[in-house]
Amino acid sequence: MRVYFAHPVSDYGTPRETAAAAVMEAVGWSVENPNQPHHQRGYDAGGMGYFEQIARACDGLAFMRFPNGAIGAGVGKEVGAALDASKPVYELFDGEVHLVTGMPTPVLSVAATRALLTELQHRREEVGVTAPDIDMARHWIDRYAAGIDEEPQMSRILDALGVSALGEHP
Repeated sequence: MRVYFAHPVSDYGTPRETAAAAVMEAVGWSVENPNQPHHQRGYDAGGMGYFEQIARACDGLAFMRFPNGAIGAGVGKEVGAALDASKPVYELFDGEVHLVTGMPTPVLSVAATRALLTELQHRREEVGVTAPDIDMARHWIDRYAAGIDEEPQMSRILDALGVSALGEHP
């Protein structure tokens, strides 16, 4: 079964992402991870609709929440697309996959996502992780929220957060 892996971009290239993918592969699933260069190109050409289309095209979807239990707005859109296409949706936590019925909550707004990014930034600084440019990430998120940009500028947001399109931290 080919399963789309919906997860926060802040987890791209991290041990958390790697561990979650390993759990899905151990179940026997083929993981469609959006953290790949060809998906970045698809996103750049088609925006969030590109990821929603991939989520609908897969046999199922597995998602991961932020560490605080919230679901990012993008992950929420991907989950919604899979549910609308009558695909099974699974949540990944504690090293296991769990079938979900209905739309999980809470799904963050853009404003709440900004607040969470700030919180994650503070945590990274506390443990000495190189600080991404949260203000620049907020700038690109705010432009989208204000309607200046039709689609979120994902590559710019990822660059500001210190995550490359390949999921590697510089």
